[in-house]
Amino acid sequence: MLIINSNVFFDAEDPDSPAHEWAISTLRSNAGAMGINPIIYAELLQGQPSETLDSALAMMDVHRLDLPWSSCAVAATAFKRFLTRSSVKGERRRAMPLPDFFIGAHAEVTGFPVATSDKSRFKTYFPNVRLIE
Repeated sequence: MLIINSNVFFDAEDPDSPAHEWAISTLRSNAGAMGINPIIYAELLQGQPSETLDSALAMMDVHRLDLPWSSCAVAATAFKRFLTRSSVKGERRRAMPLPDFFIGAHAEVTGFPVATSDKSRFKTYFPNVRLIE
């Protein structure tokens, strides 16, 4: 199973995105083996009826994955490292919101790879998660 981050769907819809072709290729080549969790679903749901999103996800054969409770501790630990690191470097403290850490933690706990166009943050905070290039 491949966890598809919401930005992959957004990049696939945006022909001006630098990751547009990669996103389309990733979605096509992983049909039937893709999954999203409730956080990704909520990010995708913004501004559209759930029926519309549900229909699109069904057409792409995207599976709904439960978010494991064990991912909470992993997400919290990574987020704390981020907050500590960003306050030392003077970065915006909430540049990467906590929900993104749940996506990385979900992948780490389950061993599922992730497709995302935000590879640098995943590599920094979830170095054990395999990213789809």
